[in-house]
Amino acid sequence: MQNFELCWLESAQAQVVLLQEMHLKANAKLPRLTACIAHSFYASADAVVRGVAVLFSRKFVRRINIVMRDPQMRWIIVTAILAGKEVHFVSYYGPIEEDIKPMQKLYTQLSLFQGYFIIGGDFNTIRNTLWDTSRKNKAQNKPKTSQLLAKLMLDLALVDVWRADHLYAKEFTLFQKVQYGIKN
Repeated sequence: MQNFELCWLESAQAQVVLLQEMHLKANAKLPRLTACIAHSFYASADAVVRGVAVLFSRKFVRRINIVMRDPQMRWIIVTAILAGKEVHFVSYYGPIEEDIKPMQKLYTQLSLFQGYFIIGGDFNTIRNTLWDTSRKNKAQNKPKTSQLLAKLMLDLALVDVWRADHLYAKEFTLFQKVQYGIKN
């Protein structure tokens, strides 16, 4: 991670941070992030692709029960006990191309859990072409991935909180070339 990213984490005073596209090598260790981050969990493949992480502040969580990592480093699940209840934190990074295998594996794992879910990530798909795209980008939809995401959300009773708070906005979508910026 870059110094400016660490400074941002410190200033934001976030309780939980879900990161994607970490670009860490498989044997890399996360740097000592900040004094406020007590627990950090990550899955990484190589410095060019993938890599996800879940970070917790010292004040937020004291007990971690389970950590599961995808062998392809597309997702990580960290289960913590908060106020006596199990909460599953998931960071996910979906493939750019239409490939539903990573999400199918995640769906299978999440189906085994009970409790609450907080999922963040870059799904690299469009949930609804009417709501989530501009006119020029409608062709980028991946129907199989979108359908599986809809099923995951329905079966686990998930809510897209950004969409719920921004019903008609489209500015969250960013179309850019692939970048390889973080190195270790």
